[in-house]
Amino acid sequence: MKWINEKYHKPRMSELGKELLEAVENDDWQVSEHTLKHKKSNIVLWVSNGFRYFRLHEVPFEQHKMIPDKYLTDALNYHDRRVLWDASKELREENKKRPTTITLNTLRLARQTESINQ
Repeated sequence: MKWINEKYHKPRMSELGKELLEAVENDDWQVSEHTLKHKKSNIVLWVSNGFRYFRLHEVPFEQHKMIPDKYLTDALNYHDRRVLWDASKELREENKKRPTTITLNTLRLARQTESINQ
């Protein structure tokens, strides 16, 4: 699937889609069950219910105001959504592994400390 994104979908992405892709790949995101929230801009992507419903969900434009949802449904074209959906899946999978990695590292550190102290 990745080669299809690179060869077919990526060249057809909008400027907004390309910028969001760069943010998904390089920036910090808060991952929840239904959304991904960009930590710096507070832009929210809806990731629940599969690719068909994947979209921009919240975009702040003034202090404490959001662009209404009805204006965001067509902000991303099909190619944007296709590439960003795959990138968001990778981000969510990485986030699922994080607690396991932290637990494993904590356990290893504790065991190494114990063996050094003996």
